[in-house]
Amino acid sequence: MDWIRPFCIYQLFRALVLITSLPMLILGAGLSSLLLRYPHLDSGGIVLAIMSTFLTIIGLSGNLSSIKKSKYATLAYGITLLLVCGVEVSVGCIIYFKYESLSLFIREDLIASQRDVQYQKPWTDFKEQFDCCLNDYKNNCSMTCIDQLRRLFYSKIFQIGNILIALFFFQLISACLSLCLYGYYLPSEVYKSEIRNASKRPESSS
Repeated sequence: MDWIRPFCIYQLFRALVLITSLPMLILGAGLSSLLLRYPHLDSGGIVLAIMSTFLTIIGLSGNLSSIKKSKYATLAYGITLLLVCGVEVSVGCIIYFKYESLSLFIREDLIASQRDVQYQKPWTDFKEQFDCCLNDYKNNCSMTCIDQLRRLFYSKIFQIGNILIALFFFQLISACLSLCLYGYYLPSEVYKSEIRNASKRPESSS
């Protein structure tokens, strides 16, 4: 009966990997559907496309590794998540040290989008909602729409940061769980043979 404890731990890690990988799959699919609804090719759309693709693939691999009981898929899922966490830390450091250049790039991209025909309606709605100017200070408005958008972003920056940090630790925990699942992995035939042997022992003893 020494196999019962590792078997229970193995099943527990399987369930935890499935629970932690399923939200990433759902989030990736949700971002993909959002991109299909608003298929605009700009810097924000490219970032969302990369995020949705990675989250969908990683979440799907985690689900398959847990459901199919694949040893190498479990290992690949854990290593991939650790690499993604490392990339996220690197991107965060780059944003921190290159914030001014990145801010200037985003501002120029937003200014260019105001001249694009496909973005005229969203910018017009934003202008009417916040009573701002699209290009410069005109029409007795207090600030440009880009400055208003930056102001809204800064007002939500703590919420956005908390969400990103929670997502990072969520991925890190899922990676650790998958590596623990890999450590307790045994083929299903081993557990089935142990169960058959355990069921035959009372008959043989009688």
